[in-house]
Amino acid sequence: MSEGENQNDSNTSFRTYERNELLNKVIDKHRRLLDEYNVQFDEIGKKVRSLDEQISSYKDKKEQATTRTEVLAEKRQLFYHQAEKLLDEFVSAYDDDIAVQKELRNVAEEFPKVKNTFSPEDEGKLLDPILVNISLMYSRLPKAHGSIDSFRARIHDAVAANTELALLKNPEEDFDKVQADIEKELGELNLKCKWLENRISSHTEALAYWENISVSPVEETGVKA
Repeated sequence: MSEGENQNDSNTSFRTYERNELLNKVIDKHRRLLDEYNVQFDEIGKKVRSLDEQISSYKDKKEQATTRTEVLAEKRQLFYHQAEKLLDEFVSAYDDDIAVQKELRNVAEEFPKVKNTFSPEDEGKLLDPILVNISLMYSRLPKAHGSIDSFRARIHDAVAANTELALLKNPEEDFDKVQADIEKELGELNLKCKWLENRISSHTEALAYWENISVSPVEETGVKA
């Protein structure tokens, strides 16, 4: 052997561990990993519960919005039906007035279009000439003020219902998007939870094994791969 090789051998030192010291290191490693994984598992569990509560809340809000949408749609149709009925009564009351009949025919011709228009902007455009005609009759027919006021009130109620209806449509679409995003995140978290459960189970078993080894007499212990 050369002099250089002898010198390298003399400078090389190896750290050797006693049995108990080695076992303690293995046990400490498993305990440390178990602590880390349990902390992560608890944090994810809290996040999952929070997201579950959010989904429940969004489902409730969506259900409320759906119910409210149905109610508003029915109310709108009812208000327009009542307005149309008042219009028919108005026509019958002034069937001998040619000028009034002409104005009422103009209103009656446009009215079905209004009922079937759900855009608040388009609805307003169709209602403008109708209300102008009604206003002209209001100024010429003092005795009809009560009927005309009732007609206007029903139109106002129908428009208010349709305006709220339009505002509800976008949030309902948002509920679906938010719920889908949350469910996607939940899926990812559940996969992480499953992985952590497996790691926790594995390290728990390993810790129990090595702790049992550490308290067993040396001659009773074997080699475990």
